[in-house]
Amino acid sequence: MRIIIETAEEFKMVLDEEMGSPYFPRVEVEDEQIWLDVIEKYPDLEYIVVQYLVSPAVLAKLAYSKDSDVRCMVAEKRRILLETFELLSNDKDYTVRMRVAINAKCPKHILEKLANDKHEEVVDSAMRSLKKRFGG
Repeated sequence: MRIIIETAEEFKMVLDEEMGSPYFPRVEVEDEQIWLDVIEKYPDLEYIVVQYLVSPAVLAKLAYSKDSDVRCMVAEKRRILLETFELLSNDKDYTVRMRVAINAKCPKHILEKLANDKHEEVVDSAMRSLKKRFGG
């Protein structure tokens, strides 16, 4: 059963009711502003929001999360905007940059930049992606 969500407060209430369930509730959110409101009002729910199918604009907002785990999950998404790739490719946490480097949709110019990163694991990931996707 899908639950139609119309407000950020309603989303939080549904999550609270489902506490203890091993699965996230099946929700339907038609207006992306609701996701943006959830992020603004309940930053502790960012980790949950990023696991739903959300728009590139919502992912762009989540890319600014204080939680590096959330930023890592955003970096893995294939539907992120070029600006989001660019932002996350400069993240202070090398694991976020590494996730950008292994994203199959990461643009070549960002991979080339990451191939010169200060962290060896990021460089290795970027080089592997460049070789696999562009032959070198």
